[in-house]
Amino acid sequence: MNSVSGGGETFFPRAGGLVEPSDVACDGSAGRQGMKVVPTRGKAVLFYSLRPDGAVDPFSLHGSCPIEEGFKWAVNQRVWNEPYHRST
Repeated sequence: MNSVSGGGETFFPRAGGLVEPSDVACDGSAGRQGMKVVPTRGKAVLFYSLRPDGAVDPFSLHGSCPIEEGFKWAVNQRVWNEPYHRST
């Protein structure tokens, strides 16, 4: 990831067990809560999107806030704790 002059945060609106929002705006309006991670050169964001039983973790809901100035480069990498078996 690279540093961005303005915006571009990764936003987790349900971080910490918050209720599902009606929308996922990044502007902090209407008492929005959650967690924003500022893009910083050489840093990474690691989070689990599945619970230990393999079910989707609804609290991992995330998105990218609009970039206000500059540009953002990011890479996604999925990692499996066990071998992934694709059903055919």
